[in-house]
Amino acid sequence: NNTSVYKQVVEDLEVEIEAGRIRQISVIDIIFMILTLNISVFLMKPMLMEILGLDEKGFGEFAENRKKENVMTIMKSLKP
Repeated sequence: NNTSVYKQVVEDLEVEIEAGRIRQISVIDIIFMILTLNISVFLMKPMLMEILGLDEKGFGEFAENRKKENVMTIMKSLKP
């Protein structure tokens, strides 16, 4: 269930923080960061398509690039 998944993520996070592999951060902050970075692309889709002059294919390519950028941004933000 979701509660046990959340508890496991908290435990794993604590282990990584204690080991010095990631900086001190709460699980909710990580979740919020992931959600906002990924959801914003789709919430802003009509505006982005208009401003950037993208068709559906172009937006798909843009979204794929954002996935990669979002992962790099999240990983960099966790560095101690």
